Amino acid sequence: MMNKKWIGWKILGGVIIIPGLLFLAAWVFMLIWNVLMTEIFGLPVISFWQGVGLIVLAQFLFGNICGKRCKCKCKKGRGGKKWKKEMKEHFNKHCAETNGEASAETTSVGPSRET
Repeated sequence: MMNKKWIGWKILGGVIIIPGLLFLAAWVFMLIWNVLMTEIFGLPVISFWQGVGLIVLAQFLFGNICGKRCKCKCKKGRGGKKWKKEMKEHFNKHCAETNGEASAETTSVGPSRET
């Protein structure tokens, strides 16, 4: 059984540490943007809240929305054998059509493994 005092410290730590880390990440992102992007690409300087918005947008567009403990197939969506097989078949079909060949079996993808 956990000590009530220990649970209180975990809650207090979560209330202070998690927002602190989020604040720090957004602040560092804002600084990096304002130093690099304005000089390299001539983009405007952003505020703290615009940095937070860009982080959220980047997570939404490129990150895993489900999180680390996700049991759905969103993490495995592009790496499975079925996906690779489908892409190889699609590529073979496209090459066969482009080269004017009648069937996709005659087109090979990648180096030959025959020795």
